[in-house]
Amino acid sequence: MVFEEGSASLEAIKDNENLLAMNINSFMGGIVDVWKNAKVNPHLQGEKFTDQSHSDGKLEFLSFSGAISLGFEKTSGGNGFKVHQGTGPFELCFRKYPAEEKHRTYLQIDGEFIRYTHPSRLVIRKSTLSVTGQIRVLRRVPL
Repeated sequence: MVFEEGSASLEAIKDNENLLAMNINSFMGGIVDVWKNAKVNPHLQGEKFTDQSHSDGKLEFLSFSGAISLGFEKTSGGNGFKVHQGTGPFELCFRKYPAEEKHRTYLQIDGEFIRYTHPSRLVIRKSTLSVTGQIRVLRRVPL
């Protein structure tokens, strides 16, 4: 995924505050079919997006205009816009800000909240801990 100046993908997200990457059809405590209900951004009408599957090795990226539209996804659905779908690796590069501005970026990875101050880049790639690139996050413990 590349968001270069003048590219259709950059045009698709430039007025949005939230970017969501997911590989299952639910998030935030059970909001389902987020990818299925999302609209295709007008800048990306020619893209061939496929149905979401947790076993296809792809991540789906959606954008939301702000925290309110992301929050309303729980009640009304269909507030997101499809941005990208692929196998990665994905690299997100951030603008440089003067130190006195204290620019923060907020992330949530598998439900864990993280706050970064002045990040330069974020790389998302398959795990090297297994041959398939997949790791089990939740596991049922036998009684």
